[in-house]
Amino acid sequence: PFDVSDLKKNFHFLFKNKMENNEFATALALGNLDSHRFNIVNKAEKAEIENFRIKVESAHAGRKYTEGAIKAACTYYKMMTGQPLKALANAQSAIRMDLERTMEVVNAIDQMSAKWKKKNYFSDLKQRILYGVKPELLDLVGVPGLGKVRAERLHEAGISFEEIPNTDDAKLSEITKIKDLTKIQKIKKDAKLAALRKML
Repeated sequence: PFDVSDLKKNFHFLFKNKMENNEFATALALGNLDSHRFNIVNKAEKAEIENFRIKVESAHAGRKYTEGAIKAACTYYKMMTGQPLKALANAQSAIRMDLERTMEVVNAIDQMSAKWKKKNYFSDLKQRILYGVKPELLDLVGVPGLGKVRAERLHEAGISFEEIPNTDDAKLSEITKIKDLTKIQKIKKDAKLAALRKML
């Protein structure tokens, strides 16, 4: 119950101050919860979160966060941005296991009381945490058969998910490193369906 209150308060602050595109603030909104605040932080984790802690505390002058909250927020931040997690790998596992519940809670808060109307925002946020990608890669990782690495390759090559169906098979194969042309055809078909769904 305390997490529900914290999530509502944290995201209300985030949206009120138009900070939903600030990855540090978003990570703090997810990490600064009662269930995280008093988590144990070992020496290796302290070292990994130190730079994040300094950035957060300089951006939020005067506000202090517990090490447990900083650990959770740093883990969310690294997951959202696709950064490697070393000492925080166990925290990442715990967050992944609880992510579905957390997203259900924020969506319920949004629908029942807060009325932020941010269903798409929370859906995108969940995908970013799961895939570890920037917002511009969300459409690409949403195509079955394309994960983070292939989405990054396509993005770097200047190919959007809407362009996949019309891209030459050999070019797609070269960019994605998928040699099986049957898989390439399936990706093209799935991308076309995804583009149609997005239009609806």
